[in-house]
Amino acid sequence: MAVAAARCVVAAAAAMGPTRGRVRLRSPTEVMVSNVEAANAMSPTMMLDFADVVTELEGYAEDAQGLVDPLIIRGDPKGRVFCAGADVKACAPLLADADGRMAMATLMHDTLSRLHALPLLVVAAIDGGAFGGGAELATAADVRVLAADARIVFVHATRGMSPGWGGAARLKRLLPPEAAMRLILTATPITPDSPWAPWLVDCVAQADDASPTPALWPIGD
Repeated sequence: MAVAAARCVVAAAAAMGPTRGRVRLRSPTEVMVSNVEAANAMSPTMMLDFADVVTELEGYAEDAQGLVDPLIIRGDPKGRVFCAGADVKACAPLLADADGRMAMATLMHDTLSRLHALPLLVVAAIDGGAFGGGAELATAADVRVLAADARIVFVHATRGMSPGWGGAARLKRLLPPEAAMRLILTATPITPDSPWAPWLVDCVAQADDASPTPALWPIGD
């Protein structure tokens, strides 16, 4: 399915409702994923927002000619986590048939691939957790900063699904392929003290870090 066609299908689902959640470019250096009713999970409206935000960032990065600050992607604190993947309730029209599922996967795969290709340092600031599609979003960043109690979990297998937003391929580039597949098949949580943290967790933000953006310090001293 072409991306333009996928966008039309997702837009039709967004019009069917419920309409909730937004992805906003709050500044040239911050993207906020906000859906407090559903743990910052992605509704169809948010998927369209995200695609538009990445398009805007592509233009900004081109105009800036590389002289840009890091881009921070964070979940709305009121949603308690970074992102819980797809908002199952809001995405019900898409999940109901194969064409809808393909449209959602096509649009999000394209959006996250373009995000990953941006000539910017993209930082995922992960509080609480990144689950399912949220874990896939985390792999599209260049740097993953986790709160000390946060975790990344590819929960797809527990729901009889496989990653559809490009996260599996990106995870295989970050980890040994066999380890990546094991994490996906077993839905093993990745925490700051996980054996796989050195490959996936670039920095840990301590609870007493009062800075407006996560502390970008490597794990350890």
